[in-house]
Amino acid sequence: MRKLLNNICLEAYNSKQRFTLAKHLKQLEAYNTEPATFYFLRSSIYSSLIEGNTIDIDRYFGNLDAGYSSREMKQVQDLVETYRFARSKALTYANLMKAHEILSRNFEMPDHYKGHLRDKEVRVGNFLTTVYVGLEVKRLAAEFELFFSELNELKQRKNYTLNEAFYYASLTHLVFVKIHPFADGNGRLARLLEKWFLRRQSLENPK
Repeated sequence: MRKLLNNICLEAYNSKQRFTLAKHLKQLEAYNTEPATFYFLRSSIYSSLIEGNTIDIDRYFGNLDAGYSSREMKQVQDLVETYRFARSKALTYANLMKAHEILSRNFEMPDHYKGHLRDKEVRVGNFLTTVYVGLEVKRLAAEFELFFSELNELKQRKNYTLNEAFYYASLTHLVFVKIHPFADGNGRLARLLEKWFLRRQSLENPK
């Protein structure tokens, strides 16, 4: 039976890690003195920068000091709110849709695309080059249902090793982006989704 979230690459993933994830996490814990809110902001800013937003950390705080707001500032703030939402909620289909609705509030697209699967074809690229074409609409609902069904199975498992937890978080990100379920915001939500999976299901009691 075909599976989207499989372990085909897990052995190679384990073998190519130069250092263990546990070692790196212990190093991070030793220096982790910043409040969670700053981590949400930093993640939101860098995630938005990847998507073409021009607001970096210095500019963000400069704009706050000056009382300046813009669509880009609001998009960062919406994503921070989305991270806070995910922190307090279980990773469910309904909550994922709500997360997309929050982060896309200030996107330049019709409201019926916010928090709902797309009903149009999408591509990633520019006017000259197509980097990737999202899954065709006629297959989207069924494929996304399969994806979330398998994600629910992964969430039920309790005996992840640290490497397995990060492997499946990364694979979840990859498959989600390949499906490209939304008209916009797929990259931002994919980067949140992997953290959501790790925090809520895998890293609270890693083995």
